[in-house]
Amino acid sequence: MKYFLIGLVICCFTEARAQLFHPKELYPNTRIVKGKYYNGSGTGFWSLYKVDALGRVVTEERYRKNKLLSRTHNVYNEHNDKIKVLYVFDSNNPDRVDSTRYIYKYSGDVIAYENEISANGDSTVARLMERKADSILVYNQKSYYRNREKGNTRIVEYIYKLTYSKGLNVVFEIFDPIEKSTETKTFQYFTNGRLKRQIITRIPEPTGKIVYAGAPGSDDMAFNYTLDGKGRLKKTFVVVEGVTYKRARYTYK
Repeated sequence: MKYFLIGLVICCFTEARAQLFHPKELYPNTRIVKGKYYNGSGTGFWSLYKVDALGRVVTEERYRKNKLLSRTHNVYNEHNDKIKVLYVFDSNNPDRVDSTRYIYKYSGDVIAYENEISANGDSTVARLMERKADSILVYNQKSYYRNREKGNTRIVEYIYKLTYSKGLNVVFEIFDPIEKSTETKTFQYFTNGRLKRQIITRIPEPTGKIVYAGAPGSDDMAFNYTLDGKGRLKKTFVVVEGVTYKRARYTYK
């Protein structure tokens, strides 16, 4: 039997690089957020987020035990969208100091164009192709990877279709025009708007078993939470094949 390996991260939209596909996180009346993350065996890493007066994360630090793994700084525009990410420390590459820039064009309150430009010149461009009121958005995304030795550029293209209901993304479709394949993520929510369940379907169906790496996962996952007195996340849990795993724990200052 063939196995397909999938890296699992906390964000729902792992394939979509563009900022516009990732929900904005704001922490009002907060200076520091500390998060500890688990991989199912009780181990993992922890992070420290420094927050500005508008509730935006301006500095992100990741640690394993007391060792600093990485530090980044974020710069935002008036829409609270990141326009620059500065990579000021990486334990795997201590000499690395570079940045990623973002350029946007808006159509009302929707991002109609986003260009993510890496320090090495690679870029990912997402363009709004179709909009049906506030319920459906369709984007074309192309990533350009330059091969400086061969003098050519490799282009990777996807089509994203986002369907909304009551302001929440309920369906996220990813179409690969080369492979002629579609991955569909369906989301269910609690009444407070937090994710309750995620179901993934694929056309055509994989010929082998999907194996999740990095943390327990499956194509059908449920989520639970505990909140603090201010309604902020305190603990998050994921339910995989009937087993509940702690995913993260947060504290605030």
